Amino acid sequence: MKYITTQRAAKLYSVNNSRICQKYRAKELPGIILNRELFIIVEDHIVDTSDIEPNTFKTVEDLAKEHGKDIRTIQRWCTSGKLPAKKIGRNWFILTKR
Repeated sequence: MKYITTQRAAKLYSVNNSRICQKYRAKELPGIILNRELFIIVEDHIVDTSDIEPNTFKTVEDLAKEHGKDIRTIQRWCTSGKLPAKKIGRNWFILTKR
């Protein structure tokens, strides 16, 4: 599963940005909203790596290791809103690129 921006999805589906947003609201396209930005979820075989925004998300574990902090500290920061993050299922995803 890959997360792509609405701009890349619009290019992929040959429509404009607003049409991608309409399809998301109509539940025709799966997606998530992170920090006021919509990301469309596509299968791995639909896009190659050049279509993906590189380093868009980090996991709690990655961020904790990178900054030398405890995992629970990063989770608290996510919960409190100190980090731009979204909880998907049991996992937090931290937006690293704006």
